[in-house]
Amino acid sequence: MHFLIVTPIYPPDLGRLTGYLKILSVHLAKNHKVTVMTYGDLPEQTPGVRVLSISKRLPTALRLILFTIRLWQEARHADALTVCDGAAVG
Repeated sequence: MHFLIVTPIYPPDLGRLTGYLKILSVHLAKNHKVTVMTYGDLPEQTPGVRVLSISKRLPTALRLILFTIRLWQEARHADALTVCDGAAVG
């Protein structure tokens, strides 16, 4: 199975999701393909997890367009999609 996890920060460092997504992605990667989409220039790399990031330094409109296009591309191949903090992701 291919899981796609979309989150504004990876691994999250604020709020209730602190560390949860990293633990979840590592656990799922043992038996499945896992891709994490996030914003940032230097997202933390996790063994067995493919991390895709869109730079926060881009203008907001361009960043949202690029993120949406990449999300559509990745979602076509995913069996499950999880979005954490959807409002912050855009």
